[in-house]
Amino acid sequence: NPLTLGGTVYYAFRHNGYTNLYAKMLGVSQPVRLTAGPWDDRDPAISPDGKRLAFASHRGGSWNIYALDLTNGQTVQLTTGLDFKANPAWSPDGQYLVFELYRNDNLDIALISATGGDLIPITSNRAADYEPTWSPQGREIVWVSLRSGNPDLWHMSLDTPDESAYTALTNTPLVQEADPAFSPNGALIAYYDAASPYGQIWTIEAAPPETL
Repeated sequence: NPLTLGGTVYYAFRHNGYTNLYAKMLGVSQPVRLTAGPWDDRDPAISPDGKRLAFASHRGGSWNIYALDLTNGQTVQLTTGLDFKANPAWSPDGQYLVFELYRNDNLDIALISATGGDLIPITSNRAADYEPTWSPQGREIVWVSLRSGNPDLWHMSLDTPDESAYTALTNTPLVQEADPAFSPNGALIAYYDAASPYGQIWTIEAAPPETL
């Protein structure tokens, strides 16, 4: 029974016209509100050490990535500018974040240090790239891409950060892959089918086909 394991779920909740972040400890009846204000916060992602919560916020008039220190309540803005940024995911060592970046009329994937600084683009294909996730081993990133004309999972190794080396993990015209997530040991990737009326969940080997 997962409810006996403890832990905390972080989520976004919309109320009175605004979306803010909350934490719900399993076994505790009342959630704790983490952000409040006349703006929208979304996409919470807890750091590997459980001390920081990265999220996307429109509080400055444009969508940027922020981090909330859960030990002292301090919020730090990690990105700046008018370009849309969302869906952050932590590297396993907590040193970097990967996220969606919309600029120049295109949705791409980029990295940034967990302390802020310059963005590091990792995709530039004219097709949309979004919903990135980081492998538990720390050297691979998987995301959803429309490069084939349909949502599919794509893979990159940080040991070969060359877009010509990125590979497709799926090629499924009848399935619309969404929200990929690695298993704890990094061997599998779970995702759901956005085209399914039942929200079907699938899993696939995390290694690119040519390495299996």
